[in-house]
Amino acid sequence: MYPFIKIFSIEIPSYGMCMLLGFALVLVLSVIRSKKKEYPLYWDDMLAVTAIVMCTSIFGGYVLYMLVTYPKELMSGDFYVLTQGGIVFYGALFGGVAGALFAIKMFKINISVFEESVVPFIPLGHAIGRVGCALAGCCYGMEYYGPFAIYYPADNP
Repeated sequence: MYPFIKIFSIEIPSYGMCMLLGFALVLVLSVIRSKKKEYPLYWDDMLAVTAIVMCTSIFGGYVLYMLVTYPKELMSGDFYVLTQGGIVFYGALFGGVAGALFAIKMFKINISVFEESVVPFIPLGHAIGRVGCALAGCCYGMEYYGPFAIYYPADNP
């Protein structure tokens, strides 16, 4: 488990870094892919769209995490749980789609070019974010002890 990557004396959260790398890779690849279209996407517009999508997807993922994880606490008015961290992918996806629709309308981007250029790379961005999950130790599945198994310090046999 590597929740932080240390570069010199700076500790960078591995999950946040992988999320940022995923967003950046989707941005670069989608702009490159759109150059073959009649109405290509431009760097300045796509950078602004990416910033909006990052904010709305993180917000959507956090809201769904709160609703799924702490429904009783939220309904009873115990808002201390808002200080807890976590993101659910489907909330982030819905928030990102809402942010993207808002941003492409605001910047008058052709929706079909946007869709054809960006959507194929969303799974790649998600996969890089999942690497961040594995580094941070927040996601888990079934136990596995074979080759390529990942051992966290507390679970190390």
